[in-house]
Amino acid sequence: MFNYKVNGALDIGNNGVKIAIYKNKKLKKLDFIGYGNIADDRTILLQEALGELSQKYKLGGSKFTVTLPASRFSVHVLEYYRTFENDEELDDQIKEDLGEKIPEYAEGNYMTQKEIMVDKGMFKKIMTISILEEEVERITEILGIFKIKVLRIIPDFLAIIRLAELIVQKTEKESEEKIERNSMIVDIGVENCGIFLTKSGKIEEMEVVPMGGNDFTYLIKEFEEISFKEAEKQKKSLKPEEEGDDAELTAALTPLFQELSEAIELKLDFFNKRLKGKEISEIILTGGGAKTVGFETYFNEFFDIPCVRLELDLLNLKYEKIEQKEGTSTFEISTVVGALMREVK
Repeated sequence: MFNYKVNGALDIGNNGVKIAIYKNKKLKKLDFIGYGNIADDRTILLQEALGELSQKYKLGGSKFTVTLPASRFSVHVLEYYRTFENDEELDDQIKEDLGEKIPEYAEGNYMTQKEIMVDKGMFKKIMTISILEEEVERITEILGIFKIKVLRIIPDFLAIIRLAELIVQKTEKESEEKIERNSMIVDIGVENCGIFLTKSGKIEEMEVVPMGGNDFTYLIKEFEEISFKEAEKQKKSLKPEEEGDDAELTAALTPLFQELSEAIELKLDFFNKRLKGKEISEIILTGGGAKTVGFETYFNEFFDIPCVRLELDLLNLKYEKIEQKEGTSTFEISTVVGALMREVK
């Protein structure tokens, strides 16, 4: 499957760096280096994490596709009810519209890529993803210290969407009947929750809820009076079924679980109205924030439609060693695997 030039993917997140390396058409390494103290300078933290990974896996000269948190980008959905003579005319219109939405865009300080969401006759819906050139230069320069080459830089949610698209396509191909799946992807990131309506894996709508995994972490930090790093570890190792501190902490987290679930429910209702009768049939849950012990159970019970994870096994990925597969959570590796999949030709 991996018969292309990229050597792997790096997911540069708010809490650390994930890496996926492949060789000989197999996933060779999956790893994560967390930042020490997130209050420290992020550039220094990133350099330290990359230095550790580079030394561990000898990354010099390797080519990577890179994902960054969605908050680093300016994302807009533009709709047009007209025809364009050519792509250049469409691009000019997009530049004009973004110039009204993004400060200093007209000065040429941004790099923009576009994703076609809907293209039906005269109607076009286009997602534009813009990032400051200086941010791209900063990331490229840091990676260049370790002689890591950047193929492209994309927001993390595009990697997740690509992964969902491939899985749906695989499912449809293997099904005897044509399946039209209206799904809602819920990607619980560190700071925000991205929510996407997809039809047979193709994104058609997107919304953002300003809550994420850090909200859970900060509550644990205050509740237990511990460091942020310790709280990050604890939220993934709680045992809510046992009596004592974990049960009390889980009870304290429940109002946050409810608040986020209710916000997501509002988006679900909004999407269903837009679908006009063909309602969403499943919710695909992903993102590191979803690893918080107790959240997935609460989430599944809150909604009356199936809530599932991205089934990576459907892609028939080959791992160099079976232990690379075992012990890895779908929530942990979806972004880096999805970023790799975007490079498949």
